[in-house]
Amino acid sequence: MHFIDVFTVWGLIITCSWLRICHGEDPPGHGQPLGKHLSPLGITLIGKFSTPSVFYEHFVKVGKPIFMKQALLNSEYPAFSKWNDYYFREKYGSIEVSVETSKKERRNQEPTSMPMADFLNIYKREDVYMVQRANEQMMEDIHVPVTLQCGGFQRVLQDAVVWFSSGNTRSVLHYDVLDNLLCVLEGMKEVLLINKTYSHLVEAHGFDQDGMYSRVDVDSVNMKQFPRLQKVPWYQARLQAGDCLYIPFRWYHQIKSAVGRNLALNIWFSHLWAFDQSDCDKHTQFNLTVPIKTFGVASPNEQVRSLFLEFFYGLEEVNKSSFFQMIPVEQKPLEELFAVIDKDKNSVLTWKELYLFDIDDAVRQFPNIFHSSILEKEKVRDESENIEENMDDDEADMTDEIDIPERKNDIPRSQMDNSDSKIIVDDITEHSELKSTIKVKVTPKDKVEEEKQVLEEKQDLKRKPTVTEDSKDTVLKENIKDKKHDEL
Repeated sequence: MHFIDVFTVWGLIITCSWLRICHGEDPPGHGQPLGKHLSPLGITLIGKFSTPSVFYEHFVKVGKPIFMKQALLNSEYPAFSKWNDYYFREKYGSIEVSVETSKKERRNQEPTSMPMADFLNIYKREDVYMVQRANEQMMEDIHVPVTLQCGGFQRVLQDAVVWFSSGNTRSVLHYDVLDNLLCVLEGMKEVLLINKTYSHLVEAHGFDQDGMYSRVDVDSVNMKQFPRLQKVPWYQARLQAGDCLYIPFRWYHQIKSAVGRNLALNIWFSHLWAFDQSDCDKHTQFNLTVPIKTFGVASPNEQVRSLFLEFFYGLEEVNKSSFFQMIPVEQKPLEELFAVIDKDKNSVLTWKELYLFDIDDAVRQFPNIFHSSILEKEKVRDESENIEENMDDDEADMTDEIDIPERKNDIPRSQMDNSDSKIIVDDITEHSELKSTIKVKVTPKDKVEEEKQVLEEKQDLKRKPTVTEDSKDTVLKENIKDKKHDEL
């Protein structure tokens, strides 16, 4: 009897081993929430709003996120201090707001609308999520931090969007073509970020190019349908009330909120390809925050300008020869546009000239130039991605692409007290470590910088958390450990 039991046990062991070999074990992260396949990388963290020049040079220019911990706690920010349910009902109760009827984002599901007072009556018990572009009344309570007050940032502010629920919201994994400053006013949000350099992995399977989002189930990832996600490094930030996070344009991200009243807002701004330091030098003092009405919201054509100027990124100035070579349209209208931009008539375009010409008037006069150049940019990027994908032999052999039915696309969610105390903005050095309606992708001009970022990220996987201090700032690099939250 004893020997029979032993043989039975060994038979079971051999059978189980055979099954694992023949049928394969589930890959890491399979059937789990997005991000469980690898440990996260840390994000640069500072304890205040970054200054404009440092923010641009170390984060916007190189495309890296930055976590501004408790930045709102040190400022008089009306939306942060006033926006409770009573205030909403009294001041904004009659405003029609856009409401999604599922806390788990569904891009094929149209939002509904209702007065904010009605939303306040139901949001604590129903599966609803207010995603509202701030109107004129709300703008009175929304401020722009010192980070975006000069250097050109203040001229490309595109929108502000309010995100309000009782928590447990989950977005799709997606990217935007606008830069994003996200601030949490109440509750907690967990943000998963993926560098745009991994587009060939993220977009390999089940990616909606028009909607700029992945169809992967963020609550339970099917790694057999999305096998290339297994190799994607990712960053993590957990934002609490008063925290702000810069999400670089074209970075993939997925956001979920903890259970409980959850309120956030974000400011969209077009990506800057050059920073105007002279604009900042004109000021000796800045308010820590100022009303967004101080600058106003830019024309949507500023985003067109940003896409157009990407052709010239990396050049100190643009002469006629470069201008004509970069833009894939006939020369005569290009000569006319060049003359419009070249204010000093020296046949060389400076970045100041490229950012100060009237973009609305130019789009009206030369619509074909802007339309054709942006389409050509997408074509070049798509061809570049195809080459990159074909070179990735190991991943290409893993599986064929899964056929997923097309779904109807909806419009992406983005459509987006003056402090008396003054502060002197010093020339500090910080040590480096929501969705838009326009679709455009990374061009080969980003490749050199992006390859450097990939190498840095691979090194970060092996690097222990470090703390760096200087006379002005403490910047923390940390890998935040996973822990289970209520919403999971």
